[in-house]
Amino acid sequence: MRGDRSRRLTILSETEKLALYGRPDFDDFQRAEFFAMTNAERSLALRRNGLEAQVYCLLQIGYFKAKQAFFRMPF
Repeated sequence: MRGDRSRRLTILSETEKLALYGRPDFDDFQRAEFFAMTNAERSLALRRNGLEAQVYCLLQIGYFKAKQAFFRMPF
């Protein structure tokens, strides 16, 4: 049993969980790769009402390309 008296098995460390499930932290090359939008992706984002919704959509597309997951982001 672990020192914190939890009965749950811990397989991944917090750092490993963040690497797998956290929002990605891109370098310059990755940023260019994942945020290079196709015309269809750009069109999808531009159909949103307002600049904030458009930017949010573009961010979700880029993050999804990297992690195949969607993230909640505060604005």
